[in-house]
Amino acid sequence: MPYPGFPTDMQSIFGSLLTTSKGTSIIVENIFENRYKYMNELKRMGAKITIEGKTAVIKGVRRLNGAVVNSTDLRGGAALVTARLSSQRYYNSRKYRIYIKRI
Repeated sequence: MPYPGFPTDMQSIFGSLLTTSKGTSIIVENIFENRYKYMNELKRMGAKITIEGKTAVIKGVRRLNGAVVNSTDLRGGAALVTARLSSQRYYNSRKYRIYIKRI
């Protein structure tokens, strides 16, 4: 793919948006092995996602449901917040702490 291609840091946010898009979407991750961890949390919210190796197949649903989810990393947390914007009921994120060491 020619430069600049697609920024991989945005993959989780776009994955979250694709859960409520019409049709079927496919994401292929060639850089980071564990980038799909956030998708298990999206499944708890009602997303239809199938992961096979480096490929994630996302079938759009009309609306996600609120659920208690765990954020695994900063980008995954952003994806879950994005998913919350299109969900019903409540949303709660656990086990996510922000730590800044000041020197």
